[in-house]
Amino acid sequence: MGKDGELFYPAGQVVVKEDNKWGITALGALDTTGLPYTTMPSWPDFVSSVSGQANSGLAGWMYSVNGEVPMHMADKHPVKTGDKVIWWYSKSM
Repeated sequence: MGKDGELFYPAGQVVVKEDNKWGITALGALDTTGLPYTTMPSWPDFVSSVSGQANSGLAGWMYSVNGEVPMHMADKHPVKTGDKVIWWYSKSM
C-alpha cells in the first residue's frame, strides 16, 4: 500500500525463484511482483522507494511476514510457500 492507501499489487500469490537476485526472501517477493523499486547505493538491501514513492524522514517502506514486522532487512528474511508478505508505506516508525 502506498502513501495514500493505493494498492500497487493486488492480493495474490507470487513464486520467488531460487535464482532471484535477492534469493527466496521478503525482498525477493517484492522483486518478483515486477513493481518498480529502488534501493540505496550505499545500502543496496534498503528499499528507498516503491512505484515512485520515496522514503522521506521517518516515513517509508516497511514489510511484514505473516503479520510480524522483522527487525532486519528484507533480503535477510527467508520466506516459504504460504507466507504472507506485505509491503506498505509507513508514515512513522
